[in-house]
Amino acid sequence: MIGFKAVSKTAVVAVLMITLTPLVHSVLGLLISQEVSIAGEPNIPLLLPFVCVQAVLMVVVFELAKDHLPARTGWSKGLLFGSFFLLAVQVPSVFGIIAFEPGHDWEWFTPAKVANYSTLLGDTLVFLAVGTALGLLFPSRSEAPTGLSKELAPAMIAGAVAFPLGLFGIMHLVFPVLPLADPNTPVGRSLWFDLVFYGVFFLTGLCLPWLHGVLRRIDGAAPLRRVLRSTAVFGLLWLPVQNFMVVFGWEPGGALIFSALSMVPVFLVFALSERLARE
Repeated sequence: MIGFKAVSKTAVVAVLMITLTPLVHSVLGLLISQEVSIAGEPNIPLLLPFVCVQAVLMVVVFELAKDHLPARTGWSKGLLFGSFFLLAVQVPSVFGIIAFEPGHDWEWFTPAKVANYSTLLGDTLVFLAVGTALGLLFPSRSEAPTGLSKELAPAMIAGAVAFPLGLFGIMHLVFPVLPLADPNTPVGRSLWFDLVFYGVFFLTGLCLPWLHGVLRRIDGAAPLRRVLRSTAVFGLLWLPVQNFMVVFGWEPGGALIFSALSMVPVFLVFALSERLARE
């Protein structure tokens, strides 16, 4: 049974995300204009439940992984977790939005792209703070050893290549045969779009083997079970962000299909990591 204390701490994380996000972005908006936005204006009534669900899921994943994170107890584990979330999920997802600016391929510093970079900076500050808060509110019971398996480096390199290629492949295999009229469909676009939107997800592929190395420490489960567990755990962090653009008025059907299909290369990279770890 979930205790009142755990619920209260989770509520603190949700409130922190809800209050800190507009505050940080408003301050950055004084320095960098947000008037020209690629994403559009958020639907606030829809935004709040999204953020609350995301906060709950981040707490669930942190509680599962905290004892095995290679950092000291306390805030440093939370900061490490927040950094992982940024590199594996938030940064590639937000940065890739610049690929959707029509008529400005190969231009890196249009007003709309600069506004997106400002959003990315704001998100970085927010989630580093949220991660630190998680470490303080949900302290770990032990200090995990700092080292991971010697196969981690080749697995991370393989993941950095395999994930964006797998994501590109599965989207271009399935989306063209779907009866879906979504203006933001990530297929049939330009070379610029493919290189930026899919290419930036090398960060996700780079980080997935690291997470698998952490989660393998939980127990001596069978290889397939470990892969499925890592996939499910990462999905709790990944799927809300991949559907977040619905808050900005993007088509929910396309977002749901993209997020569901994206779990295929996630599973494959974890399976590759497991294979390398056993060799």
